[in-house]
Amino acid sequence: MEDFIESANPAEMNYTIVRPPQLTYASGNRTYKIEEGQCNTNTKASIPRADVAHFMLAALQTDGYDRKVMAIASL
Repeated sequence: MEDFIESANPAEMNYTIVRPPQLTYASGNRTYKIEEGQCNTNTKASIPRADVAHFMLAALQTDGYDRKVMAIASL
């Protein structure tokens, strides 16, 4: 699916792919790191769902993440 999205004509589709590690139900605290590319291979990494949602909503407000794959994890 990602290959299809990334190969799409820029005029046809704008996207941001968010790749979190293990999702938790913990309260979000908005302290997370984001990096362009693949997820961290640290198998103990996790992030609250609320923090992923916070980042996704923030990403909608800027074009800085357009047509990128972003890894996200708690600090």
